[in-house]
Parts: sequence; C-alpha cells; structure tokens
Amino acid sequence: MIRVSGLFVYPVKSARGIRLDRMEVDQSGPDLDRRFMIVGSDGEFLSQRKEPRLAQMDVEWSEESLRLNAPGMSPMLMPLREEGRGSERVEVQVWRFRGPAEPVGPKVDDWLSEWLGGPWRLVRAAPEMDRVANPEWVDGSVPVAFSDGYPLLLTSEASLAGLNAEVQSAGSEPPPLEMARFRPNLVVSGCEPFAEDDWSRIRVGSLEIDVVKPCDRCGVTTVDPTTGRVGVEPLPTLGRVRKSASGVLFGQNCVPRGAGWVREGDEVEVVASGRLAQLPEAWRVSAP
Repeated sequence: MIRVSGLFVYPVKSARGIRLDRMEVDQSGPDLDRRFMIVGSDGEFLSQRKEPRLAQMDVEWSEESLRLNAPGMSPMLMPLREEGRGSERVEVQVWRFRGPAEPVGPKVDDWLSEWLGGPWRLVRAAPEMDRVANPEWVDGSVPVAFSDGYPLLLTSEASLAGLNAEVQSAGSEPPPLEMARFRPNLVVSGCEPFAEDDWSRIRVGSLEIDVVKPCDRCGVTTVDPTTGRVGVEPLPTLGRVRKSASGVLFGQNCVPRGAGWVREGDEVEVVASGRLAQLPEAWRVSAP
C-alpha cells in the first residue's frame, strides 16, 4: 500500500523546510509554501544555487510569526501575515516572471544583509502577484507563489533508495543522500522506484492531485542540507541513470485539484496512470 511518509513546506524560498504531520493544500500549493523570498537590490531572487549557506537557515512556524535562525546570528522574529504596510510594493523576478511583492521590513533586511553580506531584503508574495504555472503543462491558470514553477513537488522513498544504490555502486560519494536535497512537499512510500513517473493523477484523503511534469534538477541538489557545503552527487549519477534531453530528472511536479488536508500516513491511491506514454520525447529518461 502506498502511503504519505513525509510532508514539508518551505516558507522562505531556498531556506530549510519544516516537516509537518498534516498539511493544508489548495490549488496554489501547501499553505505558506515559498510565500517569502530573499531578493537583491535588482529584485532578482537568491537561492542556494548562488548562496549555499541558505541551506543552514532554519525557519520555525508559529500561529502568528516566523522565526529565522542562522549560524552566528540572534533569531529574527517576523510577522507571518501582512502587517498593514499599505500599498508598498517592490518588483521582483523569479525566472521569467517579474511582478509585485510586499517588503517585510527593514529589521529583517538588516538581519539578512548582516548574515549574507548585503544588501538583501525579504519579500512576501503580494495578493495581486498573479504568477502562474507554465500553461504548456497545466490546464487553465494555476497560481503559484515563489516556487520554481509548480504548486507541489512529489518524490518517493523508493526512488531515493534506488538513487542511493546507484551512487554507492559508482563509489563517488558515500550515501545515503538525504531527501532534503530534493526539497519535496509530498513524500510517499510503498511504491516501486520511479513508479511516480507514470502516474497521472493520485488521491490522498479527499484531495485529488494531478501529476503534470517531471522535475529537472540543478546544482541545489549538491548542497549538503546540514552543512551548506557543495559536493558532487547526485548530479553525475542522475546523469547516468535519469538523463533526458531536458535535463536530469528526479521527482514530479503536481497540481492539486481543489483544496483539502493531507496527513502523514494517508493512503495514496493512483487514480490514473500511463503518463509516460504521453510525455514529450525530450522529457523521457534515456536508457543508461
């Protein structure tokens, strides 16, 4: 039986995630997921691709606030929701999207700039931001905040175990590689390795979720989520066993159908499969 074995949100893009025992989800993804982002003076987002130390930023979530923790810094407490800053907006950029975001405040900005070497600022997704997932892969306008492209990312324990076995066989880096490197929202157990490649739709509790696009992976996966140090794996091994013309693949981007709660231990029903046969050739894993 396939079950939910892990639920994660990442309130600040590229900072550490928070493990939950239950997660509220709507069409834009899990509540609070990637609703905050660090940007430079030009509005361009900062991620572990450029600053691996972000892997060491802890985020604690309470009912009314977020607490940011970083090595060598006193904790920074900040309001979770909007704090009446009126119409103040800054323009930010996430990949091809450019649009409005709300500045959180100068105290947080000073804290980030001191830790990272500024100037940096923290922004919150504005209600009118109107960023959507790539329409080439989804039906209609699917809202997203600051995630790389889609509301929800799915991985499986079996796929990670299979990848770790391949890493070990290559002898390039001692496994196990942690699931945190892949920054999923929904982790499942009880399926075969990479079975999720072929799923088209799943049901978790009362929530149906469309599985829409393989996730191509980047250098963030090489950052040790505990130390922030950059290594080599898993990209060489993914390039050997999970290579496509569009990049190396691990995990699946998903879109929830409606809203609901997902809980750790929930059964996962595969409602529809056969997606591999419908994938564009450029997104199919090549034989090693």
